[in-house]
Parts: sequence; structure tokens; C-alpha cells
Amino acid sequence: RYRTMQAIELTPAGAVIDLSVDNQGDSPMPVSLGLHPYFPGLASAQLIARTDGMWETDEQLLPTRRVRPPACPDFSAGAALAGSDLDNCFTGLDGSA
Repeated sequence: RYRTMQAIELTPAGAVIDLSVDNQGDSPMPVSLGLHPYFPGLASAQLIARTDGMWETDEQLLPTRRVRPPACPDFSAGAALAGSDLDNCFTGLDGSA
């Protein structure tokens, strides 16, 4: 048993999204929350973000191992998204991308 909540607030500066899970059962419950953004496939599209790690995934796209730079992509100076198949969980995002 659990309860999930998602609250979205649109402001002039952007969107604020809060996600939460409340375990209403008697035993521990594994959980992970995050957003799955979509970026247009434009040739000029770039991602600029600061992260401190990434979860590698297996054939079923389940996270298996956390890696840190240089073993994961570095987006701090910007990286082209065209042709990439980016479907990983990144950690340590500083709040802007």
C-alpha cells in the first residue's frame, strides 16, 4: 500500500514539479522517483546540465550500477543530443538544465 502525489506549478520562470511517495504499508518499500523529459530531435539541440553520476541500465532498462565521471557523459559544457539514445538516470542535478 502506498500513496503517490505529483504537483505541478507553472511560474514565469518555468515549471516546479514535486513528486512524493508515502509508504502506507507495514514493511519497507523500494521506490525511486524522477522525471523523464523529452527533448526535440533537432540537429542543433544540446543539453547543458551539471550532474555527479549516472545509473547504468541492463537490457530491461533497469538501473544496475551507479558510475561517476569520467565513466558517464559530461553535459556541463553542453552535448549534442542528435542521434543519441539517452535513457539513463542521472544524479546530483543542480536544479537547472
